[in-house]
Amino acid sequence: MRRETGRPQQRRGFTLIELLVVIAIIALLISMLLPSLGKAREAGRNISCQSMERQLAQAQLAYAGIWKEYIASAVTSSADVVYYAGANIVGDTSGAMPTSVNDWISPIMGDAAGLPANRALRTLTIFNKYACASARAFNDTLYPPSGGAADRADFDAAQTELRYRQISYLAPESFMYYSNSMPSLSRRYTPPGLSGPGAPLRASGFNTPAVTNVNYRPRLDKIGNQLSNKVLVADGTRYFENGLLDFDIQIDATYGSFVDSGPIFQSSTAYGRSFAAAPNNTRLTFRHNKAINAAFYDGSVRNLSADTVYRRVEYWYPSGSTFTGGPATPESLAEYTIGKPIP
Repeated sequence: MRRETGRPQQRRGFTLIELLVVIAIIALLISMLLPSLGKAREAGRNISCQSMERQLAQAQLAYAGIWKEYIASAVTSSADVVYYAGANIVGDTSGAMPTSVNDWISPIMGDAAGLPANRALRTLTIFNKYACASARAFNDTLYPPSGGAADRADFDAAQTELRYRQISYLAPESFMYYSNSMPSLSRRYTPPGLSGPGAPLRASGFNTPAVTNVNYRPRLDKIGNQLSNKVLVADGTRYFENGLLDFDIQIDATYGSFVDSGPIFQSSTAYGRSFAAAPNNTRLTFRHNKAINAAFYDGSVRNLSADTVYRRVEYWYPSGSTFTGGPATPESLAEYTIGKPIP
């Protein structure tokens, strides 16, 4: 009996139309997932930023515990820098030495954090390693364009080889300086063991939109009645101007890379909407979905909306300061009475 054999059955491949449909479905699924993935990545960056601010806050509070409640600031840990006009911090010194008059981070992180002895590299490490994960822009150049410090070549080399990231964190100047109503004779400093008239330590640059009490000192017991309402450090980036992002390498620069006048001042370099570089400056600062993170003097860290940042005057000034108005934000003027003490 003859056995019949059939022809092998051919497999039918995808038609072009079917292939295009599959590709379209995959593309649609990717487009649906990308926003979620982006949000997840930003949520991770936000958590990382808050963790970094918490470390800085804890280090500042630990420093105050050692130094009889005085916080690291331009008038405490940088007093010798002021007296010696910066000659004692140029080039290679130590990881705990301030990189400028306003640098409060090096003294509190210090050698324990492995900060480099070289001033330019210590600055780069603070900007690049101890940074907000969402602060991803890089400085285009240095200020001033030439000169500015005896170790300028160190900064040029670091910028060329490694590049400095944008500044991540700023402290409100009102907590870091003496009141500008304090006479200069009352804030002069002479290092222990020396004699002479000393050097006047830094006073607040403005008496508007608020002025600190004449007896204010950068001490924990002078900062506020409720430390959970006083900002120790917050997201903030200086200095964007003329289409370029830069930072000041000068030792005695006003505010420099570690301090800012604060968001209640309308022309703040980092937060001000009336600053010449707005809104580019605020995009760099309000980098967490148009909000910022801030660490408070009680050690807590919170995410603050723009409305809160511009409205809550008591966050940015010591208790007992007087709200004077001036170039203040509309939000703060609507909430606070001019002439009354800040709680």
